[in-house]
Amino acid sequence: MGQFFYENKIKKTSFKIISEGKSDFKKGKVTGKKILIPVGGGKDSAVTLNIFKESNPACFALNPDKVILKMVGKRELIIARRKIEKNLLDMNRKGFYNGHTPFVAYLSFLSILVSYLFNKNYIAFSNEDSANEENVIWQGRKINHQYSKTYEFEKDFRDYCSKYLMDNVEYFSALRMLYELQIGLIFSHMKDYHHIFLSCNEANKTNSGTKKKTGKWCNNCPKCLFTYLILYPFLTKKELLSIFKEDLFENKKLLPILKELTGEKKVKPFECVGTRREVLVALYLGSKKEEKPYMIKYFEKNIFPKYENWEKMASEVMDHWNNKNFIPKEFKL
Repeated sequence: MGQFFYENKIKKTSFKIISEGKSDFKKGKVTGKKILIPVGGGKDSAVTLNIFKESNPACFALNPDKVILKMVGKRELIIARRKIEKNLLDMNRKGFYNGHTPFVAYLSFLSILVSYLFNKNYIAFSNEDSANEENVIWQGRKINHQYSKTYEFEKDFRDYCSKYLMDNVEYFSALRMLYELQIGLIFSHMKDYHHIFLSCNEANKTNSGTKKKTGKWCNNCPKCLFTYLILYPFLTKKELLSIFKEDLFENKKLLPILKELTGEKKVKPFECVGTRREVLVALYLGSKKEEKPYMIKYFEKNIFPKYENWEKMASEVMDHWNNKNFIPKEFKL
């Protein structure tokens, strides 16, 4: 709710939810030893699929589009479908308070149901360590757009699930150890996915039901620029253009977004993007390439002089490995 309160400028944020109902619900149990991978169509999903490619995982998708179907390929695919309540869309258009849907939290609960129905005892999400960083601190609280992708949420959800919902189900993130920039490096070698994946949220928005999904990179949002940025050090210009169709580092209109991503502005974009530090490292690594597009020139002139020991910072980011994760011991290296 933090982002909801922040964006709607609601200062009083104390409330209590009391459940007065009673339930005779009994926890479910699965006996299978199979992996279920929720697939969203982005680079992170592709990397997780690649990690478990020899384990014959099943895939799970909510309202899958062509991107997801291509990424899944011939793997087993379990599909769930949902529709947005018409009254909600009407309220949005009338100007009622609106907020961000914690999609991963929604998907987490749904994946538990799917694991029970299809007897899969491993649920492997693709949430990374970068998601733990807040977008802004407001009224003494960390406001994090990606809260439902954090380690904290993952721990709480596992505890809740074990206590109330299911026995013998391992819910975890396969990428919790890594930053987005590290995932970008891994993905840069996965050439078969480069023309399949799509990490632009604008491409999938329907604008309260009035705009159709485009299924293409918009090249104007924080997610597009961030994805371009973390792939830039590891791909050639030709490869980048084949994915994005234009050089985002030459688009001067994106500079305000870059400033938000680097921490030059107070608030990081309310999108699924990486930490400010890894953005700086991505720009530093990108500056070592021969070509000098507008964004790299801006970095070299305005950001590079502000920091010392760039090699140390780059090494710390690229060698990062967070041991605070819930990956089952049978999958650990």
